Amino acid sequence: MHNVYYILEIFINSILASFFPAKCYICRNPSEKIVCKNCEKNIVFIDKRVGDDFFICEYSGVIEKAIKLLKFHKRIKLGLFLADIVNNHNPYNNFDFIVPVPLHKNRFRERGFNQSEIISYKLSKSTQKAILNSVLFRTKDTKHQFELNKKERKINVQGAFETNKPTNSIIKDSTILIVDDIYTTGSTISECKKELIKNGAKKVLSLILSKATSCDIIQNDGGQE
Repeated sequence: MHNVYYILEIFINSILASFFPAKCYICRNPSEKIVCKNCEKNIVFIDKRVGDDFFICEYSGVIEKAIKLLKFHKRIKLGLFLADIVNNHNPYNNFDFIVPVPLHKNRFRERGFNQSEIISYKLSKSTQKAILNSVLFRTKDTKHQFELNKKERKINVQGAFETNKPTNSIIKDSTILIVDDIYTTGSTISECKKELIKNGAKKVLSLILSKATSCDIIQNDGGQE
């Protein structure tokens, strides 16, 4: 009987696939992959390290659309696609923990997830390094960064992060890798690093999925951070 149900399920799925073929999330052309090969070819990779910051992609085209669909339209599967990119382009070997840039609790409640945690997932699995998502938290429900100029962005996130004091013993003398989805002026990453170092971390690196070529482009579809 179970075989009958299994065969019936395959038959139904094949019919549904013929009427509703899988499509690329970006271009909407038929594709068995979340993002088709043609769209993948259009990703602009930077793979550039500046000090302790490493940038993987340019925030444009496919990557820009993928991030917006993930954050504002809850296309969680795209998060796994982006997580693959982060994992495959990670240049760091020597670090102890992964800390995703946190969202304020209001933003988390509104969105339902933290995109930086999602894109950290496969990196954690492949490196066997734990994701510490309760070490750093956002104390200020800051304005969307796209609404502000460079000077205002810096002020906007000043004092916006704190460590969870009981966890300071965990990060003491450790090397931490911060993961985030978009880098604009660097104010957010800088504030996170400052807070972690102040509370015991020996060194803080950052791995950022995308870097904006202009701060003015990070907007649309409800606003970016």
